[in-house]
Amino acid sequence: MVRGRDSGALAQFLDQMATPLLITDSENAFGDELLAGTFDWSNYTYLPEKLKEMYEKKLINPDVLTARSSQAVDLMAQGKVGFTFVGGAIGTETSKVNPDRRVGIVPVPAIHEGDRPSWIGGERFTLSVSKNSKYKEEAKQFIEFMTQPENAKKMAEATSLPAALTNVEADNYFSDYFKKYSDIEVQPYFDRVYLPSGMWDVMINTAAELLAGALTPEGVSKIMNDEYHRLRAQ
Repeated sequence: MVRGRDSGALAQFLDQMATPLLITDSENAFGDELLAGTFDWSNYTYLPEKLKEMYEKKLINPDVLTARSSQAVDLMAQGKVGFTFVGGAIGTETSKVNPDRRVGIVPVPAIHEGDRPSWIGGERFTLSVSKNSKYKEEAKQFIEFMTQPENAKKMAEATSLPAALTNVEADNYFSDYFKKYSDIEVQPYFDRVYLPSGMWDVMINTAAELLAGALTPEGVSKIMNDEYHRLRAQ
């Protein structure tokens, strides 16, 4: 299920799948080019092609442009959703609605032959102290409090995420899966590292226009190229 009514969902799919397409495979690693501004955006076209193909073959929900995140739990509890790009509490909430329904989680699959899957991670519940804060000492005390094992454990279990600290063992809904895939490397969100600020909205708009029939996959890549260079120059 893809929840296109929530504007970031389509961009989230493209952003997460850009990592195995363009970064993790040694024969198809374009990180340096992306950072240098020399990336050939025709290498990106595969993603909008596959998104359009999945839509046309009805491998994703036909109401992709109007579906909402709030529908995901109920539909998954009814067995009407096979997979969705969402984490967090969806497993816990689905099992509350239907105790017989269990939800699993897997890393983002590889695209190129010989590459490995990846976990895609970001800032989520990161705590930090502003260098200009008037309350640095108090903030440091709070962070110290949150990093105490019992508190870090509570945070991990409340968010259905693995614990950030190596001395903490969290028991949450997806624990078995996190253990199963503990050897999988965590990659940062693609746009955070390789795209200039403002590209997230471009990804949202081009994906929606693609599925609405207003853009071809090649047209998506052209707009991504043009906006990438425009925003880098600002």
